[in-house]
Amino acid sequence: MTGAAPAQALSLVRAVEPPPPQFASGPTLSGHTRERDFDDPFALQRYCARFLGAPKRGYYQACYIPALDEVVLPDAQAWPSRAEREALKAHEWAHARGWRHPAVTTASVN
Repeated sequence: MTGAAPAQALSLVRAVEPPPPQFASGPTLSGHTRERDFDDPFALQRYCARFLGAPKRGYYQACYIPALDEVVLPDAQAWPSRAEREALKAHEWAHARGWRHPAVTTASVN
């Protein structure tokens, strides 16, 4: 295949949607949000799915569980990139501050 990049050129960093600036810092909705780390990504996946249901697509890398007021993250040693884990952490803590993903419609996907 001409023009195809070699597999080694791929990065371990996955895309993480940054939160809007108004949710990037400050207190959480309750002020009592806890953080829970998992060293096993499959255990993290099961835990998030137990409270949030199956993800609409893909799998959980991390999650915020409103019913428990808990941010769930992969343990720092269980994640390939410190910068990526920090991006996940910022994303999930923004949910604890009230940020919700915009609804995706069929029209916006096309």
